[in-house]
Amino acid sequence: MKLLNKSIFFMYSLLLHVELIFIFSINFYALYFLNLFIVMYILYRKFSDFSFMIFFLHIAIVLAVINLEIYNELLFELYLWLNILDKVPHINSEVIYALTAVHILLLINLKRFENFWAIIDKKLSRN
Repeated sequence: MKLLNKSIFFMYSLLLHVELIFIFSINFYALYFLNLFIVMYILYRKFSDFSFMIFFLHIAIVLAVINLEIYNELLFELYLWLNILDKVPHINSEVIYALTAVHILLLINLKRFENFWAIIDKKLSRN
């Protein structure tokens, strides 16, 4: 059961990561940073206890799949099937890797901002 909860946390954080990358790719930078703050707060409130070992195992698996050519072919086929090939915003792979590294670092250091999150909780509970 614990492994399932940790896997669900990973899938949820992966979904939020893809959403953040999409917002960044359509050049809404203010919305990206606002959304990044909200995502970090939600992850802190809902999933404050997670295993780094299982999380890094999931990250290694996802990065291995993404770096394979199969992923790019499947993504291209999905875009063709949905007829959105010309509507998908393009983002450079180096930028995606940099954003992925930033998101992982922020997630790892989420617990270090406990005083900040306590202030935010106090401000939100007053209203």
